[in-house]
Amino acid sequence: MAVKVTPFFRWYDLWIGAYVDTKGKTLYICPLPMLGLKIQYGDPRCQCEECLALRRQLADYEVQA
Repeated sequence: MAVKVTPFFRWYDLWIGAYVDTKGKTLYICPLPMLGLKIQYGDPRCQCEECLALRRQLADYEVQA
């Protein structure tokens, strides 16, 4: 499983805590207001048109089988 950790500064994020984005497979941790870590986990997939088209074709094939 690949994990990517990125620090961030957002002047408009005035909260302290953690937030889990299950769809985007991302964990946001803000130990201090405006400062935090973005932790991306799981299997990131390419979102280019070619890869999306291939995934749609595979899904159609699996439905037919």
